[in-house]
Amino acid sequence: MKYYLTLLLSLIFLNDAALAQCSPSVIFKDDFGTGTAQYGPALPANVTAYQYTATGSVNDGQYSIRKTAAPLDGTQIFGSWFTGSEHTGNNGYMMVVNASFNAGKFYETKIDNLCSGTSIKFSAWIANLLRLGTPDPLDPDVKFEIKSAASGTVLGSYTTGKISRYSTFTWEQYGFDILLPPGETSVILTMYNNQVGGYGNDLVLDDIEFSVCGAETKPFLTGTYLGGNTVCSNNNILINGNITKQVYNNPVYQWQSSTDSINWVNINGANQQDYTINNATASDSKWYRLLIAEPASINLPNCRTTSSAIKLDVYDPKPVTLSNESPYCIGDTIKLVNQFPALSYNWTGPNSLSSTDSVISIFPASFSDAGVYSLTTITDGGCVTIGNTNVTIKPNKLSVSLPDTTTLLCDNATVTFTANNPFITDWQWSTGATTPSLTIATDGTYWVKVSDDACKAADTTTVRTNRTPVVNLGSDTTICTDENILLDVTDVVATDYLWQDGDNKPVKNIVNQGYYQVTLSNECGTATDGFSVIIANCLNQLFVPTAFTPNNDNKNDILKAKAFFPITDFSFSIYNRWGQKIFTTTNLFAGWDGTLNGNQAPSGAYVWYLSYKRKNVPYKQKGSTVLIR
Repeated sequence: MKYYLTLLLSLIFLNDAALAQCSPSVIFKDDFGTGTAQYGPALPANVTAYQYTATGSVNDGQYSIRKTAAPLDGTQIFGSWFTGSEHTGNNGYMMVVNASFNAGKFYETKIDNLCSGTSIKFSAWIANLLRLGTPDPLDPDVKFEIKSAASGTVLGSYTTGKISRYSTFTWEQYGFDILLPPGETSVILTMYNNQVGGYGNDLVLDDIEFSVCGAETKPFLTGTYLGGNTVCSNNNILINGNITKQVYNNPVYQWQSSTDSINWVNINGANQQDYTINNATASDSKWYRLLIAEPASINLPNCRTTSSAIKLDVYDPKPVTLSNESPYCIGDTIKLVNQFPALSYNWTGPNSLSSTDSVISIFPASFSDAGVYSLTTITDGGCVTIGNTNVTIKPNKLSVSLPDTTTLLCDNATVTFTANNPFITDWQWSTGATTPSLTIATDGTYWVKVSDDACKAADTTTVRTNRTPVVNLGSDTTICTDENILLDVTDVVATDYLWQDGDNKPVKNIVNQGYYQVTLSNECGTATDGFSVIIANCLNQLFVPTAFTPNNDNKNDILKAKAFFPITDFSFSIYNRWGQKIFTTTNLFAGWDGTLNGNQAPSGAYVWYLSYKRKNVPYKQKGSTVLIR
């Protein structure tokens, strides 16, 4: 059973002379455990006869399992004591002991599953709880005794003598070696208080250990890259056991391997101090360790020496795969890149090129840069690989020329640009077209990029569209003497205006009779129109004929009103002799064609009514007209 004890005794000095030197593997440890509480459980009755106290002061003949020597129930710690803390460093417990007035046993435990015929190292950590300079007269004095569990024979003992006091709380380690007789696998460890009386004799105890004193070995690799733990495949590797101290009379060896450094398997036939891996492969990438023991104990974990683990990584060579965009055009940038990263690079090439850079970049490329480039790489494990690539330099025979000035397209015209050259193999226009020619009909900036297998050329031009101005003055017209016509011939694309009288404004106010003509112009051309204006003395009445002849001779076929001045809100209605409305319109330019329900209306007189506004003043008229067949 494993325990962790805090003993209230005096602080123990580490006595190096008492500790045998070896490379131990711990096979038993009692560090009194850990927990979230400030105190641990009592020890079994067969371990100590002292009285257990969980939280109170630890008095003579008592012990506690705690994280501190101080009482946990609020009472004051003894003035001569350190508070202390456990030795293991895992926020665990220690055994606090206030030794009995009488000398005698205060701790005893049985340790099983030991290795018969093996040298075993015992050790324990003790600290004197008494402060330096305190008046309590007694310092702890502890005797360790180990005897055979089978025969009771004492196999070894050691007495600390009076353990010194310090000004600060100080742990000291004590121990000694024993040789377990053949055939025996269990011992009994007993600790005695050698001091008599109270007033002192207080200590703490922690980290009681039994270890196998095995051989000293620290394996190392031979044949690896730069003496490390990596190697390139197909190399031979020697794992040297490096045994610097041998403790076994008839040692045997077993090498083991592991893929995770946790689960280990024996390597068949690997039973020498050294282990050789011939023609290593990636599958040999593992952890390795050496086991050493007496012949009967090699498979007993507590009875053998286990070396530290050593890691071996075996790598396969990585090919030199060069990214090369050859052929290159004269003046371009030559860029050579290996597709796999490496530990080192060594380039050679034309023009006495020598470089250790990972990437080769040459600008501007010249014809003398053409040739074979060689790269030697060293990758993980020291794998050396060589690769070559050839670089070709070509002259640039490409040319392309688009208009330097902006091209004007008028009235939905188009233009075709051509980028042609006997050496061009690829075209890329800004529109996405890939043909030698491109027809354009819209504004914009257009570019073309051309190339062959190495060289490139490009050019850019702009296109602007426009149209010829448009003008329409309408039909000849008549206006009254007190009226005018305001003409606005503005066209957003026109840049110049010219009237027949030399006026150059787009807006013209007409008040006089005559012929008027205007010409609009811009970069695309001109547009001209004209019309006549007649001035008439107008009453505030519209003209309606007194008769009409709807006989389809295009002469006086339609009965309609005529205005000689601008009007609004026009309405015109016609009635037959019985007062029925047979026609109505609000369009000054519409009239009656002499039909009724698709049939010719009879000859005779028809009454009409009309209304309108002139200069926003309302007017009404009525009259009659004779339909003549």
